[in-house]
Amino acid sequence: MRKKNACEVLVGGLPRDAVEEDVAQALVEAGDVEEVQLVRDLVEPRFNKGLPRDAVEEDVAQALAEAGDVEEVQLVRDLVEPRFNKGFVFVRFAAA
Repeated sequence: MRKKNACEVLVGGLPRDAVEEDVAQALVEAGDVEEVQLVRDLVEPRFNKGLPRDAVEEDVAQALAEAGDVEEVQLVRDLVEPRFNKGFVFVRFAAA
């Protein structure tokens, strides 16, 4: 369960050299920052949603193997229950 008044913020357009500490510091005026997750080098990422909450990276890679060579799977984890994902994932395939 998510904490009362808790929220998640997705920020795009960050410089490629941004680090978690810089992002957290920039957002500190908005409130307590519990976690920063940077998603890097997603060239032509594929966004997939509707996953079972208990799926793991290997499950996703195996399920999408027919679509191409899966290079990276990044599940978006639930901040309160990290053993669960939030039902969506970013997948990077090898260049064709």
